[in-house]
Amino acid sequence: MSPEVEGRKPYGAASDTYSLGCVLLEMLLQRQLRERRIGEERKDSIKAALVAARRAHDWRCMPQLSALAWRMLDDNPKQRIDLLEAAAAAEACLRILKRPLPTPQDGAAAPSIAAAEPVRPSISDAVRAAAAARKSSATSTVQRRRLLYAD
Repeated sequence: MSPEVEGRKPYGAASDTYSLGCVLLEMLLQRQLRERRIGEERKDSIKAALVAARRAHDWRCMPQLSALAWRMLDDNPKQRIDLLEAAAAAEACLRILKRPLPTPQDGAAAPSIAAAEPVRPSISDAVRAAAAARKSSATSTVQRRRLLYAD
């Protein structure tokens, strides 16, 4: 639960970003977050857990993913990363993960799996398309309500 929801303050899309950050953190830590902590204790706990996860896993994009999770879990909703920036950061991590690893025999790069995959829109494009679809459907909903109540 985001700090603004927990404090019963007005909230918006940044609260959803915080929730998505919690999911990302659980994926990075490979365990569920069940403890309830407040303020600085929460920040210290998250920071310690991310440092432990960096040591435990040899993931190529762990620093980028933990930085993304940290920005998504900012206590101040105005300073929290927005979804388009988060999508761009996630896309950069995917590019890192798709890079071929060198083969142990000769040090040459392994064949890329990405070339065989079908072309699909990037995460940023998908977020933009969803936002555009939401705007167009909101407009049509308003128009339908005007027609409904015009009688």
